[in-house]
Amino acid sequence: MDPETLKQPLQRIREMISDIENGNFLYTVPVSEQNTEFAALHILMNMENLLIFRLESNLIIADSADDPPPLNENTSMPEITDRELVIATQATLYIKKNLRKRLPTTKQMSRILGTNEKMLKQSFSKMHGMGMHKFHNEQRLKKIHRLILKRMDLSIKAIVIYYGFEIYHSFYCAFVKQYHYAPQTLRPKITQNSATQ
Repeated sequence: MDPETLKQPLQRIREMISDIENGNFLYTVPVSEQNTEFAALHILMNMENLLIFRLESNLIIADSADDPPPLNENTSMPEITDRELVIATQATLYIKKNLRKRLPTTKQMSRILGTNEKMLKQSFSKMHGMGMHKFHNEQRLKKIHRLILKRMDLSIKAIVIYYGFEIYHSFYCAFVKQYHYAPQTLRPKITQNSATQ
């Protein structure tokens, strides 16, 4: 095959790989039926993307290995299809990358991910056993919990505002509900004696 003929499809593949590396998993390359080599390459890349999604979903599960087990351990996870896995993984990655931002509505999120609302809700629920908004809040609370412990130089309120909780009271209630103690208990109290020494 003539190298000039392959130039344009190869450029599109480079763009696709670059977009995938930057987290855009929705990038697609149009395939013409006349170009069988390119069609085969396209199918191979889609299979590779599916493998990447499976690996990333395992990493997400491994990342949350230190999380407490679910309340009802007897329930088995529903069977998840490859398409549902891809959609749920895309949504999970989007949420984890945008913890500081307000979560889009399900309709907006389905448009961002190129699917419909029902499929998005169903896929995400199968993967995580909860809705996207609950998952988003839990992830924010985990990040805040870690930062309260690690960054003693920052006030709790500053950390809370950084992660998008506009009203401290709503954060406080959500934190206590998830961890069963107040966020202030994570910080050691400074006594008058230690402050003057």
